[in-house]
Amino acid sequence: MFDETLEDADFQGGVFCKELPNGRASANITLDFSSIRARTSVGDEYVLRYSDINLEIGGSSGRMVFCRNADKTVTIFCEEKQFPKALENASSGELRSELERVMGKRKQESRRGWGMFWIYSAIAVLLIIGAYFGIKQGAKAAVHSLPFSVDEKIGELSQSSMDDGFREVDDPKVVKAIEAIIARLEPHSAIPDVKYQVRVIDSPIMNAYALPGGYITVFTGLIAESDSAEEVAGVIAHEMAHVTKRHGLERVTGQVGIVIGIQLLLGDVSGLLALGVELGQYATQNSYSRLQETEADLEGARMMHDAGIDPTSVVTLFEDLKSDDPLGLPEWMSTHPDTQGRIDRLKEYAKTLPEKKYETFEEIDWDDIKSRVDGLNQDADEEDEEEEMGKEEEPAEETVKEDE
Repeated sequence: MFDETLEDADFQGGVFCKELPNGRASANITLDFSSIRARTSVGDEYVLRYSDINLEIGGSSGRMVFCRNADKTVTIFCEEKQFPKALENASSGELRSELERVMGKRKQESRRGWGMFWIYSAIAVLLIIGAYFGIKQGAKAAVHSLPFSVDEKIGELSQSSMDDGFREVDDPKVVKAIEAIIARLEPHSAIPDVKYQVRVIDSPIMNAYALPGGYITVFTGLIAESDSAEEVAGVIAHEMAHVTKRHGLERVTGQVGIVIGIQLLLGDVSGLLALGVELGQYATQNSYSRLQETEADLEGARMMHDAGIDPTSVVTLFEDLKSDDPLGLPEWMSTHPDTQGRIDRLKEYAKTLPEKKYETFEEIDWDDIKSRVDGLNQDADEEDEEEEMGKEEEPAEETVKEDE
C-alpha cells in the first residue's frame, strides 16, 4: 500500500455512512495507487480499496460517481467532471471495465432520456395541434347550431361595411327580374324563411355572390352574358345554397383564432360578429372550399328542379361561355375550381332527379332586361367620355385666363 497520494488527485465530494450525523458528510477525496480516501471536515477518514469497490453513476446531475464497498456500509461520491478519468488512472486500469460499464449505462440512459423527451415533446405538440384544430372544427360545427338570426346580423354588418366602388342599378325592371328569379326559388330553399335581399350592381364583372343571412348581389356583367333568366337562375340558386348551407360562416370560422373558436363552442358569438367585414371579403372572392362549391352546385340544382326550372340551365351558360372564349373563363367560373368536372357532376346529378316538366320565366322579357343593362353600360361610357373631355378642356380655360 502506497501512502503518497497522486499529484492533482484531490476532489470535493462526500461520504454516506450510518455512523455519520444525518448519514452523510462532505469530504475531501484523494486517490492513491490502491485506494480512494475521503476525509471529512472533522477529520474522520474513510478508505475503500479499488479491488472492493462497486461503482454506480447517477444523482440529480446524472454524472455523480458513487464508490461503494461490498456491504454498502460506506459510499464515497463525487460529481467533478475529471473524477472518473482520475479514478481509472489511479487504479492503474483496475476499474476500467467497471467504469466503462457504468459510463456506458449512463450514456444509454441519457439517450433513452432524450428519446423519451422528444417522444413526449412530439406527443405534446400533437396534442396541442389536435386541440387547436379540434376547437376549430368544433367551432365550425357549432355554426350550424346557432340561430339563423346570427347569419342575418353578420350579413347586415358585412353589407353595410362594403364599398365595391360600383353604382347600384335602380332600373326597376332589371331589379324586379332578379327578384322574380329569387321569389321562384325561395320556397324550395333548405331554409324557406330566409328573407333574401337583392341588389344589382352596374359592372361588367360576370359574377354574383351572397352574404350570410340572404344578402345577394348580382353584377350586370352576368346578365349581359346570359341568354335567359334560367341561366342566371342557376347562378343565383348556387349562391342561395351558400346561404342556406351557411358556408360563409363555416369559411370564416375556419380562419378564426383559438379564442373566438372557444367562444363559439361556449355559445358566445360576439367575436364572430366582429368578423362581419371579413365575411364580405370571403364572399366577394368566392373563396369557398371544393366541398362547399360541390354542395352549393348540387343544392342549387335541387332547388331549381323543385322550383320547376331546368337545373342544367347553368351548364348551358358555362358551355356557351367556354366555346366563345376557349382560352379564358369569366370571373364567376375561374374562381370556382375544376369547372369541367363541376359541369359533368351537374349533368349526372340532373339525371338522378325525378322527371318533371320545367317552365321558363315567361313573365320576364330577358331581351329587354339585357338591352336595359347594355343601356346602362352605354350611359356609363358616355359619362366617362364627358368626364375626360371636361378634364381636357380645363387646361385650355386656364390658358385663356393667363392670356387675359
